[in-house]
Amino acid sequence: MGFRFERNLPHQTRAIESIIEIYKNLPIEQRDDYLKNYANPIIAHTNSLRYSDNILRIMQLNGIPGGVKLYFKM
Repeated sequence: MGFRFERNLPHQTRAIESIIEIYKNLPIEQRDDYLKNYANPIIAHTNSLRYSDNILRIMQLNGIPGGVKLYFKM
């Protein structure tokens, strides 16, 4: 028994596009430690209001009620 996936399903496409939009225009920090040649850059989302703004915007576009709690100090 296995999984059978279908391509180009609108709800899956919308979900992927939403995730991409959450990280849009966030600052990317290049690593400067010993992992710089072995690890991906860091998306600096923890100190960015843009991150929470992106989440709120995507929630509104997708009709998801609620809000976003900020877990960092300004």
